[in-house]
Amino acid sequence: MHACEQLVPPEVKDTPEAPKQAKEKLRQMGPMTRDELIMSFTMLGAVILWVLGDQLQIPAVTSAMLGLTALLMTGVLQWKDCLTYSQACPLISLSLTHMLIEMMVARTSMMCNDLLRPT
Repeated sequence: MHACEQLVPPEVKDTPEAPKQAKEKLRQMGPMTRDELIMSFTMLGAVILWVLGDQLQIPAVTSAMLGLTALLMTGVLQWKDCLTYSQACPLISLSLTHMLIEMMVARTSMMCNDLLRPT
């Protein structure tokens, strides 16, 4: 038994009807909508890019922005949705700024390497 279960024992310990209820709820919901499918695959892709980011040399913020871009371009999200959640605006701005700075640093580094490379 886990410590949490000992400190606060659950009121219901046996739920044999839960699988049947879950199947019934899923049946009532019907198949996934287009937006739900796009959201699922976008999130899966973003998580894969985030996990493999170091090996692929893709920063986590780029993975997130690619996911956001995919959702905006497919119409799953609208800009007004992003603006409605006021906490998201500074985060999006900060992420875009971070990406631009990374791109500028990389470009400057490449230019310096070209200038300093002996001919």
